[in-house]
Amino acid sequence: MKPSRIGIGSVMFGQDYGGKKAMTQKEVNNVLDACLANGINFIDTARAYGSSEWKIGHCSFSYKFKIATKL
Repeated sequence: MKPSRIGIGSVMFGQDYGGKKAMTQKEVNNVLDACLANGINFIDTARAYGSSEWKIGHCSFSYKFKIATKL
């Protein structure tokens, strides 16, 4: 699988950011589902993004993504 040229950042998956609350697991699943439906299969995440990695990993179809994470 080749990563898409456009990806999604996941900071809001796991922590409050830009005056908005962190997303729930259901919201994360909906966002990732919309990404796949639109040809986006690349996710940028990091341990510093709170529970972002955990929520991505607990999405039942996360195996369909290329994931870049940072320490």
